[in-house]
Amino acid sequence: MSSSSPVPAPLEYAPRASDRPARGFRVAFWAATAYCAILAALLALYAVQLRQIRMFLLFLPTYDAFRRLFLIDLALPAVFAIANVLPAIAYFRAARGRAPRGLIVAYCLIQSILMTTHFLIVCYLFARSPHDYQVAPGRYASIGVPGSALVRTLILNAFLTLPMLALLIPRVRRACLARG
Repeated sequence: MSSSSPVPAPLEYAPRASDRPARGFRVAFWAATAYCAILAALLALYAVQLRQIRMFLLFLPTYDAFRRLFLIDLALPAVFAIANVLPAIAYFRAARGRAPRGLIVAYCLIQSILMTTHFLIVCYLFARSPHDYQVAPGRYASIGVPGSALVRTLILNAFLTLPMLALLIPRVRRACLARG
């Protein structure tokens, strides 16, 4: 009498290991993992600057929409970087024969929303710059966002969404969005 249970037969519609280019997904997984590691290192460097800027912004009134949006603008690159874990997980699953489609679609949706939100916030901050605020009775200061921030935001968004930009390559898009 054997103690092992019988292995269930795979479902008819389940993807077979030979249906997916597993080697390509393994390479994509390691590339995405390296990309996430680079973003994590950059995020650690960014956190030091972010802490100093946050301390500066604490002097602005709490009801001020400019201050709130400025803080959100500073935090969004970290959210972009964290969301880049989704393609790495999708590639890992795909290398094991699972369909990456669901995670890739969720990643594209999340990154699209983040890019749009980030750009709209920077546009608002640019339109309202320079922003004057009172630091003490009779003393005022101003803070602003230059017009070049709009271009820098687009470049930053492109860098932070490289896995999504890789979907512009037809072969990558077909492999990632195939219905398993």
